[in-house]
Amino acid sequence: MTKRRYTTEEVAQKLVLADALLNEGYKIVDIARELGVTRVTYYRWRQDQAGDKPAMVRRLERLERENADLRRRLADLVRAGCGTGTAAAA
Repeated sequence: MTKRRYTTEEVAQKLVLADALLNEGYKIVDIARELGVTRVTYYRWRQDQAGDKPAMVRRLERLERENADLRRRLADLVRAGCGTGTAAAA
């Protein structure tokens, strides 16, 4: 069996489907089979989602911090006169 990585969006979609199947009375074993993953993977996804913050939220916050840092650096460069239209040597 080959290892496959699912995107956070795919995991979220599969968990929505899993919730619907759970509400219909399916067992976890059957749900995992329907999703095409092992029970361990299903439970890991649930655990990741049930943490303080889902992985997607943590990633978004990290990207927002990185973006703010890059904006500050750019502003510092512009104030220093490096962003006046001349190509800066890298």
